[in-house]
Amino acid sequence: MLLQATDFNRADALIDSTFQQEWKTLKRVLGKMPLHLKASDQHGIQGTPIFDPVGTNEYIKAALRKLRGWRDNISLPNTTFWELT
Repeated sequence: MLLQATDFNRADALIDSTFQQEWKTLKRVLGKMPLHLKASDQHGIQGTPIFDPVGTNEYIKAALRKLRGWRDNISLPNTTFWELT
């Protein structure tokens, strides 16, 4: 899968300084991910393939869970990016 990333709130600075290895792992996992589609149930286009966000999230979660050091269902602190830098 072709992967294009854009930073949000200057997250690239934090990634470049602190999370380079994690980002490489994420890119590797996402690059191997197949396209997840499901049949639409919307009137007029029933059965037409559409993007499946649930299947996509399940794939990412399962793929990362297999890797050492990755956990799922972690509560995130109520903080902003600016407080982390």
